[in-house]
Amino acid sequence: MLAFLRLAVFGFAVLAVVFVFLRLFIRARRREHLEREWSQSQNSTGREDFVNAGLEALEEPLRRWLGLAVFGVPTLTIIIIIYVSNFA
Repeated sequence: MLAFLRLAVFGFAVLAVVFVFLRLFIRARRREHLEREWSQSQNSTGREDFVNAGLEALEEPLRRWLGLAVFGVPTLTIIIIIYVSNFA
């Protein structure tokens, strides 16, 4: 039980770091894309307003999708591996 608790704590810490880095990386790439899109279309809105509006629209789906991908998939995989190795 103690080994499982240690795995869960360290696993969560590693996944949290991965989540933060991926979120920052995806937001930076999206910012670059929005700035490029703004310069090509020459919208009447300011560049910062256009980029911030695009990033705000991305924020909620990104957090949901990335949270599921980073925390959900590895957790489910470990649970399946433990189940199969112990009970199958």
